[in-house]
Amino acid sequence: MIQNKIMKKILFVIISLFLILVSLLIYLGIQVLGECSSKKMIELDLLNNSEPKANKILYGYFKETSRLMPIMNTSEIESVKLSDIKAFEVDLNRDNQKEVVGVVFSPLTRGKLGYELFILQKNDKDKYYNLSNSLIFNPAERVYILTTHHNGYRNIIIPGSRYFGYKYFVVRYENNMYYNDKLFKTFTYYTYFNTH
Repeated sequence: MIQNKIMKKILFVIISLFLILVSLLIYLGIQVLGECSSKKMIELDLLNNSEPKANKILYGYFKETSRLMPIMNTSEIESVKLSDIKAFEVDLNRDNQKEVVGVVFSPLTRGKLGYELFILQKNDKDKYYNLSNSLIFNPAERVYILTTHHNGYRNIIIPGSRYFGYKYFVVRYENNMYYNDKLFKTFTYYTYFNTH
């Protein structure tokens, strides 16, 4: 009889500790989900939306740098209009200066694998330069600016092209450029945040 009472008390303590542990895990899980929430991650819909100021910056950069490329003729460059640009301003490196992330919808920036993603940063002389190392993406999908950083710059997830089966690339900042880092078959919050 005394043994039964002791066993019941031990069982009660074990169940209580288990419930406390489960409650703690649920609480921590909610905190982790909060860190991964879309409030902190930035989703860019470059196919349907943009910011006018960012569009003008990318348009000016494209016109200026395209003229320096001998393979592009003037009429091709002039055929690109401001309405062909979709871009957003985002602070990628926490310096309170916004970079420009965008796309130029033109045959000049499109290949078989998709469109080039531009990531522009202003230098000390107020000139923009491209941090993108020929990042090709499918603009029908969204670009995600993540909360995680590499070398001081936010990581970016870009959708791949049809050629790659719409896989997603994690793009990281390395050697003053953004490069493709990892390839995902599909992207979910779970996939990314459980692999980093």
